[in-house]
Amino acid sequence: RDIAWLIAHAPSYLKADGCLMIEIGFDQKAAVASLASASAHFGAVSFMKDYGGHDRVAILCRGRTTVAPAQKADNKVLHTDPGFVTEP
Repeated sequence: RDIAWLIAHAPSYLKADGCLMIEIGFDQKAAVASLASASAHFGAVSFMKDYGGHDRVAILCRGRTTVAPAQKADNKVLHTDPGFVTEP
């Protein structure tokens, strides 16, 4: 329910080419992908795995068809996309 709300409301807080990154449960990938697809606001959806191999982070991007690659530094995953905003 909370993830559905985030996906529905995030577009009004993101730049036109911004991305939403949310932590998901190990079994929520299909539901999140379906919600993102149904919203029609996100052209690119990708998932990052945790160290146990489970899909753990959903990356939903507006105004593009691919998600910018992530970098690993000191065993931490960093996203290189500058399209994030913290205020509407």
